[in-house]
Amino acid sequence: IGNEIGELLIDLGYITSEQLTDAINEQEQSGERITLVLSRLGLVSERQLKDALELQFGVNYINLSLNQPEPEMVKLVPEEVARKHRFVPVALKGEQYSVAMVDPDDLIAADAVRSNLGSESFKKLVCTADDFEHLIHLTYEVEPQLAESASDNNGSVEVDEDDEETTSERPAKTLTS
Repeated sequence: IGNEIGELLIDLGYITSEQLTDAINEQEQSGERITLVLSRLGLVSERQLKDALELQFGVNYINLSLNQPEPEMVKLVPEEVARKHRFVPVALKGEQYSVAMVDPDDLIAADAVRSNLGSESFKKLVCTADDFEHLIHLTYEVEPQLAESASDNNGSVEVDEDDEETTSERPAKTLTS
């Protein structure tokens, strides 16, 4: 995922291939997204990332880490569709959606936007692949876990530890009696 933006930054002369290799090694160690590693190491600025993506695709850039849309907005599109076509709706002004896309030139993804949002009119924005993946992770994996914990569906280990022990003892007593 990170190599797409890395190769683009090399092509534009912002970083060298050696710097990208160092950043990828650092990413593997830290687990951070590649754009964060590149920025933390001082190799590229947010402005350079923005400029590179806008230059490549000819549309405005959106930083999904800093401009995180509401989960309800993201969930207007089924998770499978968002993952497959790598886009998420981020805003609605009037009847026009703004949609963050990893590849705004992807015509199949554009058709998926139209059919899933039921709108011919939408504004394309470009986002990095790792920001997109992070947003999808937060929306579909982290946020539901928090909601389940709050409603006590997934928090049974922490909250109902005694109940869980009782439950696990009952079958043992049944089996041994």
